[in-house]
Amino acid sequence: MFPILQSSAPAATAQLEAFFGITKRYAMGLQQLADLNVQTVKAVFEESASVLASGSDVKPGDFMGFQWTLFAEVPEKSAAYARHFFQIVRETEADILKEARSQYEQYGSGMKGAFESAMQQGSSQVQKSIASISDVASSAHAASAAPKLILDASESTVDSVTGATNASIELVNTSPKHSA
Repeated sequence: MFPILQSSAPAATAQLEAFFGITKRYAMGLQQLADLNVQTVKAVFEESASVLASGSDVKPGDFMGFQWTLFAEVPEKSAAYARHFFQIVRETEADILKEARSQYEQYGSGMKGAFESAMQQGSSQVQKSIASISDVASSAHAASAAPKLILDASESTVDSVTGATNASIELVNTSPKHSA
């Protein structure tokens, strides 16, 4: 009866599946970023612990040189972190777009067909309504013509009866019995 309602349940299921697929991939990307951050923090703590451990055994000048070596590595490590970070973000974005595109391709054409079918059924219903309205209009026109025909027939009948009555009256008035 209502084609849109019949096709909306599979569409809602498809949208829910797409949402869960995209959410799952997004959560995996967040998990990868969290793992990257944990590895980075671990590496920083291990390097700090090694600096502290070596700090008691080395001379103050060597200690400062070791710290400068660690500070010199900061830009390189930051660039490596940024590369990993953006790689994870790009992969997550590509996976989400791929999932969304596949869901659209899989269910988008089906929804398009359902909407086209609903539009065709709706237009046929509109055409039927227009036809019935034109039938009603022609019936109303015929009905409005019927009283005029009846009135014309009544007038002609009245005229005929009046003419016959007048003729009868004249006949009675002119008859020999009545004149004497």
